[in-house]
Amino acid sequence: MRDRGSLLLGQSTGEAKIASTDHIRVSADEKRRFIRNPVPLQIQVVADEDAFSAHVIDISAGGARLVCALVPRIGAAIELDIAEFGRVAGKVVRRFPYSFAVAFDIDAETQLQLTDCLTAAAARTVEEDAPGTQPRRLGAA
Repeated sequence: MRDRGSLLLGQSTGEAKIASTDHIRVSADEKRRFIRNPVPLQIQVVADEDAFSAHVIDISAGGARLVCALVPRIGAAIELDIAEFGRVAGKVVRRFPYSFAVAFDIDAETQLQLTDCLTAAAARTVEEDAPGTQPRRLGAA
């Protein structure tokens, strides 16, 4: 009988290792408590006494991934100032070149309010991207 295994990356070295497991493989997306949605928001970030703007790649009531020129250190306490919502506290949990991921530190009521705000922002984006209601003429009359 063959041993079932999964690929793990060493935390310090990034080296790939095979670990024995009897569990079903679950993707990172399926492990999330909240579904992240691509909502185009420009926000202000305050981290380590620096303030800078960032663009949201995706966001949920539990966290977000942001693109910016200045990437805070992992573990940095930050605040996101979302124009449509207000300030949200969080902590940097992952870094990438020119982007980072933040986990929000908010209570359940604030998570519901943020979800409602993000749903409304996503709906506005869909409406803005929808083609016009007027038919377009292809030829001259």
